[in-house]
Amino acid sequence: FTDGDLRRWLVSGGKLEIAVSNAMTAGGLTLNADSRAIEAKELLMKRKITAAPVVDSHGRLCGAINLQDFYQAGIL
Repeated sequence: FTDGDLRRWLVSGGKLEIAVSNAMTAGGLTLNADSRAIEAKELLMKRKITAAPVVDSHGRLCGAINLQDFYQAGIL
């Protein structure tokens, strides 16, 4: 569920009382925990998004990363 999903939902007359699943974009980007950092950063930038969930080899959520994390780590 992104800020863009929320904006589109509200602009189209959606209500905040509904389940998030009614407003979210299905099939969004996830990053594999084994991905190289530079490739993950480039993918975020290419897709013009600032953050993504990170999943393990079983597809389970194990964290999240955002562009600020890369900048703080010196991965420009």
